[in-house]
Amino acid sequence: MPDFANTDHLDDPDRALERHAVTIRVVAETDDNILMRTRRLSRTVTEIYDAKLRPFGVSAVQFSLLEMIGQMQPATRADIARKQELDKSTLTRDLKSIFSDGLVEEVWEGANGRSRPIALTKAGKQLLLDAEAARHAAQIEATALLRQHGFAMENFIARANIDRFLSVLNSSDLTETNRSMTTKLLIAEEDRLGHDLEQLEFAEDRTARSQVQVTRLRSLRDGLADGSTERAKADKLLVTFETTHQLMVQFRERMRRKADGRGIW
Repeated sequence: MPDFANTDHLDDPDRALERHAVTIRVVAETDDNILMRTRRLSRTVTEIYDAKLRPFGVSAVQFSLLEMIGQMQPATRADIARKQELDKSTLTRDLKSIFSDGLVEEVWEGANGRSRPIALTKAGKQLLLDAEAARHAAQIEATALLRQHGFAMENFIARANIDRFLSVLNSSDLTETNRSMTTKLLIAEEDRLGHDLEQLEFAEDRTARSQVQVTRLRSLRDGLADGSTERAKADKLLVTFETTHQLMVQFRERMRRKADGRGIW
């Protein structure tokens, strides 16, 4: 940027001030254009999600709220407001709709006497699973739109989706149909990642984390009495985590081969 405060090198300080004023107007107009462009993009992205999620009876805002509650549950209203960056009145309005639809409920776990935390109901959990493919389709469409406008987000979004699908796959309540669909979505996102060292390190990290989870769960399972209900539940959950871990091992090996082929490894 020119140093408009220093006019020693100029013939006419008044002309320098005039040019300074013009520059300020240009910068302001550019900022306005960026702001308007960002707001239009934001509205368009929201419309894309709304359209994909409409068959499931929720909006993009409601779905996002359900996702966050599912990740944090049981979650207090204060926690949700901080995470979503919402004021109290906006949060109250957004929660009202998903409460009335039976997608969330208040629970006693974590209650402090002043207010009861919120958790997903069985219907809320099922909706998130049922709408996963629609959400993913919306994200692909939104990513394509953002890329057209100069946003290089593919690796970031792919990695976020991988983490999301891993979390879904580790649910023992997942039906075989949803498990198969989610596995396909996971592999598709893995294939979207670039073939650089950063993505390989991501694959190595997630595989290592998965191994830690399996080891910890196996240790907890071994401490339960044979033949007990708790042992049976732990066995079922362990199989789920081991299956997911094998997917991560395969992912890591694919990334290693890609890196080796490019001389990165």
